[in-house]
Amino acid sequence: MRSRVRIQPYVPREVASRLRAYAAAQGVPDGAVVSSALRDYLDRDKNDRELLMRRLDRNTVGIQDVRRDLAIVAEAVGALARAWFTVSSPGGIARDPAVARRDALTAYEQLLQHVARRFMSADGFMRRVLADRRPANSDE
Repeated sequence: MRSRVRIQPYVPREVASRLRAYAAAQGVPDGAVVSSALRDYLDRDKNDRELLMRRLDRNTVGIQDVRRDLAIVAEAVGALARAWFTVSSPGGIARDPAVARRDALTAYEQLLQHVARRFMSADGFMRRVLADRRPANSDE
């Protein structure tokens, strides 16, 4: 039994001429070129899926990088806020250091609670910033 099947599609003369010229230049039979081209054409969905998966993988890595960078910025802002409350506590430097440290930690905890409430609310900082920057005639 044969492993190949004969098909006889009609193609424009120009395509047939190009096929013969290409096959001759490559040193392969016309049927091998047609078979390879048909295989590639029929497998294009598989190739598209592979390409899509590679792109999604790259995006996943990019998102992980952004999350890491955002976590670094959040930690830096938190450390800055904590340091600020420590050096600028009410009563100044003349106060007992233990009391100043306790007040600074209390102020820092209040800041964290405030940020958490704002984050959970529908009226977050970025929403307000973007709303303030919209053109007056915007329909959005």
